[in-house]
This record gives sequence, C-alpha cells and structure tokens, in this order.
Amino acid sequence: MGTSKSMLLILMITIALFTLQACTGEMKTTHYYILTALPTDDAIDYAAIDSMQTLPYSIEISPFNIVRAYDTDRIAVRTNSNELKYYFYHKWAENPAGAIRFFVWKHIKESNLFKQAELTMVEEVPQFRVRGIIHHIERTDINNTAEARLSISLELIDLNSGTTVVKHSINRYAPINTTTGMNIFARNISELLAEETNRFLLKVYNRLKQ
Repeated sequence: MGTSKSMLLILMITIALFTLQACTGEMKTTHYYILTALPTDDAIDYAAIDSMQTLPYSIEISPFNIVRAYDTDRIAVRTNSNELKYYFYHKWAENPAGAIRFFVWKHIKESNLFKQAELTMVEEVPQFRVRGIIHHIERTDINNTAEARLSISLELIDLNSGTTVVKHSINRYAPINTTTGMNIFARNISELLAEETNRFLLKVYNRLKQ
C-alpha cells in the first residue's frame, strides 16, 4: 500500500513539473553547430587563391590534434582569464578536431592547389602532409565583451625529408555582441578558419611554386 502511494506521489509530481514547464516556456532543446564557410565573405581573398596554378604534388591531411580542454562536442566559453565553462544545450555537431580537419581538407581540395588532396591516400604515397593542432576554439564573455576565439597551427610536412616546409600559426578573436546567438559565433569561427586556411595556402604556393 505504501509503495502504491509513493508511485502515485511521484507520478503527480512529474505531471506537475511538466505542466509548470509548459506554462513557463518551451522545453529546452540541444542546438548543434557546424563549421561552414560562406561564399559571400568579402574578407577572404578568393581572387588570390583562384589565380594559383595547380602544383604537381599529392597531399594528405592527417588527423588533427586538439588541446584536451576543447576535445569535446560541448562548446567552451571563457568567463574569466583562467576559467572555462561548457554550454549544456549548445554543442558542435562534430568534435572540433574532426570538423576542422574536414574543413581544411575541403578548402584545399576546392582550391585545386594540388593535383590530389585527400584525407587519406590509398592508391599512391603523397609527397606532402598537412598537420594541425587546435589550441583554442571558444567563445569568450569577459567584462561585458564577447568574442569568438580560434587559435590553431597548420604545418606542411615534406614526407621525403620529414621536414616542415611551411608553418602557419594564428590566435585570432572576432568581436561579437554579448547578446549574439551561438549561430553567429559558429559562423565567425568558420570565417576565421577560412581566412587563415587561405593564408596558409598562399604560403604553401609561394614556397612550392617553380
């Protein structure tokens, strides 16, 4: 008898909570964000990329490394100089290391800079490999100032000699309004990544062109 009363009480409390939530607002849903470059972004020098001639090399983009604090699908937000928090309902659609690797690969492939560019080479041995490290990918909300922050390093490795041919490191902030939604934050991260991938490709082209 006591068990039946307990179950009835739990059921009544559950119904009451759902009713209260329905009256006070919508149920919380998880939002997922992707990295994608917008073709209308005037800040990216597409003309310089389009003018490059295809180099007679094949290239492989190896899996990217990422600092442990950002090795999660939950979006990080820095609220103090040494404090990180993570959004509960705002997440990356894919782990940043995999998403950025795919983003860079797609950007390289669409640039036609190399005769072949793949995530993993199967049919032939590539001459070069791109390696990446993600140091920061976060939103900052400190002292009523909000920014999207991206800090990464990209390297082009000559697989014949094992040496680094080109290295490109960046630590950039894109200001956003403190009330700006997370979709704008994700778009800003995408734009920063596209701009810096282009700068990396220009360095590569100037180093390898004959």
